[in-house]
Amino acid sequence: MKKTTFTLLVSLCCAASVVQARDIYVAPSGNDAGGAGTVGSPYATVQKAVSVAVAGDVVHLRAGTYGGNITVNKPNLTIRSYAGERAVISSSATNSSVQQTIWFTATRGKLLDLELVGGYYYAVKFETGSAVVKGCKIHDSGRDCIKIVPGADDVTIQQCEIYNSGQRDPSNAEGIDNVNADRMLVQDCYIHDIATYGLYPKGGAIGCVIERCLVTNCGSGGIMLGGYTDDEFFDPVQNPGWYENIDGTVRNCIVVNTQGGGVALYAALRPRVYNNTLVNVAASSHAGIVSDFSVPRGGQPFHYQPDSHQQHCDTAGQQLTPDYRLPQWRAGHHYGQQQPLPRRGRGRRVSGQRGELHPGGLENPPCRRCGQHRGRPRLDGNLSLSQW
Repeated sequence: MKKTTFTLLVSLCCAASVVQARDIYVAPSGNDAGGAGTVGSPYATVQKAVSVAVAGDVVHLRAGTYGGNITVNKPNLTIRSYAGERAVISSSATNSSVQQTIWFTATRGKLLDLELVGGYYYAVKFETGSAVVKGCKIHDSGRDCIKIVPGADDVTIQQCEIYNSGQRDPSNAEGIDNVNADRMLVQDCYIHDIATYGLYPKGGAIGCVIERCLVTNCGSGGIMLGGYTDDEFFDPVQNPGWYENIDGTVRNCIVVNTQGGGVALYAALRPRVYNNTLVNVAASSHAGIVSDFSVPRGGQPFHYQPDSHQQHCDTAGQQLTPDYRLPQWRAGHHYGQQQPLPRRGRGRRVSGQRGELHPGGLENPPCRRCGQHRGRPRLDGNLSLSQW
């Protein structure tokens, strides 16, 4: 009897929780004071909807532009455009009292199918993790378009267009700036016209994956695993070697027109770089792929695990021998007349036959150990760069 009563109470509590979750509606024509948050009687501002929401609620924004400076302090809250419409949340990039357009201080937040503009520092900032940003346009931020702080783990960014960072301060303005947040996934995004680096997980970030992204027109580098992070942002207990990036992966991406390296690895432990295409990168510094072997702050040398299919070529098509201190490479390609790559690696050039030339003049060098050719975004599906 006691077991049956307990089960019934748990079921009633769960049912009550489900009932509380609801849809809340916001429209430019709404009313915060007299509205009910329904389709027929919507609120006028996003912050009003957030203030009355509870965990699990979904805030639907009708088409139009809404003011930013929004703080989401309720867990598991979704903010999205109304089905079939597109809403914009915008704030000034020059008003220091509005540091970000939208700020998540609670976990499991979701932004879906929105346009997010401005912010003195950031368009979107995650103070906590387990969040999703999908189908959004994020642009014209004062500095970084998206900021992820230490401990805001498990942020997923999918199918987004991210551009025009650094409208106020272009000296330090990434598309996505992740400092010591683990397991970030950036997937199927178009990141372009970025003042500095397209994106990076650094500061000891673990297990981050960047895949199937197109990154173009960056004032510094394209995709970075690691960087240069102040000591205060590291977790020396979790990361006693003080590595900037651990077990990061960059795969099936295209990087075009960067002033610095197309893909760069700074103080990265066990990085994996597979099947990427680099076009006109390293125009003024670095190299197509940069491997920085500086000793990390902990004073221990890096230990890279070699890939059984490791293979890479410089711009002249010369193959490079594996060096077992190098990160894992798989066949990608680097177009343009920049410096040979990797510039800072310890591999040595060897003579030997060039890779096989495929239609369109794209060289796809085989692995010297297994003889297999690796696919790349430019070749897979026979798509052109613009089509991809």
